[in-house]
Amino acid sequence: MVRVGANAPVGGDKGVAVYNNSAFRTLRIGMGVLWLLDALLQLQPGMFDKAFYGNLPASTMPSLLQTVRESAVGPAASAVQFTQSLYSHTPVVVNLFVIVIQLILAALLLLPVGRGWVRAAAVGTVVWGLAVWLFGEGLAGLPALGDMTFYSGFPGSAFFYTVAGVALLFPQTAWQTGRAQRTAQYALVVILGACALLQVLPENLQWHADSLMNVFANSGFQRQPALLSNPVMAFSLWISGHAILANTILSAALAGATIALLFWRSVPRLVRIAVYVWVFLSWWFGMDFGYIFSGLSTDPNSGPAVGLLAFTASMWKSASDKTGALRHDRLQR
Repeated sequence: MVRVGANAPVGGDKGVAVYNNSAFRTLRIGMGVLWLLDALLQLQPGMFDKAFYGNLPASTMPSLLQTVRESAVGPAASAVQFTQSLYSHTPVVVNLFVIVIQLILAALLLLPVGRGWVRAAAVGTVVWGLAVWLFGEGLAGLPALGDMTFYSGFPGSAFFYTVAGVALLFPQTAWQTGRAQRTAQYALVVILGACALLQVLPENLQWHADSLMNVFANSGFQRQPALLSNPVMAFSLWISGHAILANTILSAALAGATIALLFWRSVPRLVRIAVYVWVFLSWWFGMDFGYIFSGLSTDPNSGPAVGLLAFTASMWKSASDKTGALRHDRLQR
């Protein structure tokens, strides 16, 4: 075995990937930052008000969990109702519990702790991510159809957090061979591919001007600097008169990003940059940065997690690639 750097073993066999801790560290630190941001958002004064989570008409007061519950189906609706009940009776205690959990996960992922603690944080990310997805996001409305689109964050940030947690659980050999990175890559391909299919299904209503426009108009109406809201409102108004063309473009962009991710390792750098720009624009125009300017945001929505997983998936090279690069350097000398 040849060693490159202090902790980057390189297998001698062709096709074995160069081990580079940067991929694992990127995902670990990125998830730590996201959990920390979620905890800080949960500290906003509105999060401690039981009415915010209670069973109130939308016209009376914005109610996060009531909105989720109304779109949830079957057991998921019951799970959200259970969360509502907890918040309605002891909002401060429940919200502090959520904050502590997220701060613990952030600390274990960001601080220089032992591998066992990092693994515990990865398990916690999976468990807590699934719990939030069920009890807080109502499984993103599944299995019913209607107004489900990646451009509003479907299938939910907690689901993408769970995918990241699963990737962090992979052993070191999986990061050496690139299997962990490829798992993140193909998970995104499957999820975004499903979203592309939903985007074109007539039953999902995205060909209807009202439904598609509302995805972006809801973002534009949120409290935020005009510099951010004005382009979104202009786009939503354009959609109102060009729904078919707009959804064709949005569907093609989603399908194109999925195809690019399928061949993520071999696509040109400009294609990758284009995908990152598309993720950012989706996060801005459709997800409104998770409504972080509203004072009622619990997370930054799916955009950052998708970008983080895509970037992690790009961070590996095969041993044969490394050998070719070394030979090229020697020839240049």
